[in-house]
Amino acid sequence: DAHHKLTLVEMGCGTGATVYPVLEARNAACATSTAVVHACDYAPTAVKVLKKHAAYEEANINAFVCNVAKEDIVACGAPRLTEESADVATMIFALSAMSPDTFAHALEQARRVLKVGGTLLIRDYAEGDMAMERLAGKKGGMDGIREIDERFYMRGDGTRAYYFQVDELRSLLTTGGFDVASCSLVSMRNENRAQELIMDRRFVQARAVKV
Repeated sequence: DAHHKLTLVEMGCGTGATVYPVLEARNAACATSTAVVHACDYAPTAVKVLKKHAAYEEANINAFVCNVAKEDIVACGAPRLTEESADVATMIFALSAMSPDTFAHALEQARRVLKVGGTLLIRDYAEGDMAMERLAGKKGGMDGIREIDERFYMRGDGTRAYYFQVDELRSLLTTGGFDVASCSLVSMRNENRAQELIMDRRFVQARAVKV
């Protein structure tokens, strides 16, 4: 419904690569009803950059620091963010930066902010992605990359990268109290003709509903 005031929670917003396109699309669809976005990231510098964007308006964006792998998202986003207030929550390349033992907590944070019937959208890295193959090839080398566990790597800068299987993500969502509407593998091939590179990318994406 274009006239409904959409409330979105973006978990792992970075510098706003999803926030601002969503607001722009919503404004284009309906001039009389915009979206309210609650956007959080564990990195204070990313949140600071998001707030410096020319389109940033506090009336429509509640940007705050929160590590959803460990913290209470409602407490972090208070008083504007409340339980069961969101129509949609997104986790775009967010879970893969966490440790697998924190996935359940992060998904519970999404469940807390969503209304019953609200939708969780996920896109993340999949097993066999070009980036995973590169990390696997460099582990133990000068770059400081190491394999922590199966499909789970730590880069030299301390950041982490996990690569999902479709059935694994579906199971996490089901166990977390979501009805999985779709969960699939997306494969694409990018070519850089100037450098004569072929890049095979693999992602998982899911749409799940809070029940």
